[in-house]
Amino acid sequence: MAWIKTITPEEAQGDLKKEYDTAMDFWGYVPHLWSVQGLNPEVMHATMNLHKAIMLGPSSLSRQEREMIAVVVARTLGSKYCTDVHGENLRALSHDDRFVRLIKIDYRMLLLEDRARAMLDFAARLTKDPHSADPEAIQELHDKGLTDEDILNLVQVTGFQNYMVRLANSLGVEPDNHEPAPMVSKSSAKAMESLRKS
Repeated sequence: MAWIKTITPEEAQGDLKKEYDTAMDFWGYVPHLWSVQGLNPEVMHATMNLHKAIMLGPSSLSRQEREMIAVVVARTLGSKYCTDVHGENLRALSHDDRFVRLIKIDYRMLLLEDRARAMLDFAARLTKDPHSADPEAIQELHDKGLTDEDILNLVQVTGFQNYMVRLANSLGVEPDNHEPAPMVSKSSAKAMESLRKS
């Protein structure tokens, strides 16, 4: 499952069991990207809160835009695990298999509106070269219609996904034994319905 020791849900106790129970509540299972953090449940807890706030919480970016960014970051860093996970999230939101297939290969193959293309270009650029952001790059985003709030949210999604992908890549996280395996709640029909409406 990974290159370091992991603790299974059956073995978990104390604070870790609480975190695994939260994951089970949220997704219906404990994703490998979560169990690989089992030796540090405090950070796992903070990561879950960040995930909920950045990827699912109120934002000037739509849920679909955030998942598009996540796919591009994962693809840029060569993470099949995270590309597939966020691709499934995007499929649940867009109901467009062709769109998901192409964005997982190369988002530049898609005909996108200027706003979306600018966000994905920036996310890919920032992922490949974190020092490439400068006032001119921010102005380019403004020129495509992004507000300062949009740009902040774009950077937060990009940064968080870089963290998650590097965690997966660095520790040898393998695909989950669930099809599909999206990082959105599978245990709550109400949650999935709200995703579709967002």
